[in-house]
Amino acid sequence: MTKENSKLLKTLLEQEDVLQRICLALDNDKPSCGNFNRVAQECGYSPNEIAALTKSPNGATRALIEALSARKPDLKIQEFIDEAVKPSKRNDVAKLLTDFDNDRPEE
Repeated sequence: MTKENSKLLKTLLEQEDVLQRICLALDNDKPSCGNFNRVAQECGYSPNEIAALTKSPNGATRALIEALSARKPDLKIQEFIDEAVKPSKRNDVAKLLTDFDNDRPEE
């Protein structure tokens, strides 16, 4: 998938099942991989902003995706993967996002 053909990140907010899987993955630590905090850092959020996102009643990852969608409405899913998810070593989340971006059925 090229960045030009990639869906906007905000479209993820319309797909509760996929969004929930991504949130569950990033809101929980995975040994030797990044979690929500690392992804948020890669997105340019400050420690104070990250702390505020973690207090969201809907979960930190959902709050991050909502905030990113508002801050950068033209952000593509592939850009999010390349700039934040892959550097955080979260290949599991990158796969979920890529499958959604390509409209492949979930496994």
